[in-house]
Amino acid sequence: MNLIKLSLVFISLAFSGCATVVDLTKSGDGNQSPLPDNCDVTIYTMAPSKPFVEVGVMQIRKCGSFKSCPRTAKEAKEVYSKYVCQLGGNGVLFPSSQGFFNYLDATAVFVEK
Repeated sequence: MNLIKLSLVFISLAFSGCATVVDLTKSGDGNQSPLPDNCDVTIYTMAPSKPFVEVGVMQIRKCGSFKSCPRTAKEAKEVYSKYVCQLGGNGVLFPSSQGFFNYLDATAVFVEK
């Protein structure tokens, strides 16, 4: 019985370490209201041509595993979209000069339509 409980504890600890952890910091004027978690998010690799405001900074502090760190724009959009929406944004801006880990830092923006 105790062996089963101990095994469950170890399994729980192993799986709890697999989640990707994203730190969020509001930025800009902070007046954007949160949007639904499934809001439409556009990826930008340079400043949008339309007027925009910065609403937050996002940083991946911990990847569940090396493979869970976003390596493509598509993977990054999947990781960051709900956080962009929570910050009141509709776009995510990735600095293009980050090298191999292009998608560990991102800026949430609200772009006027």
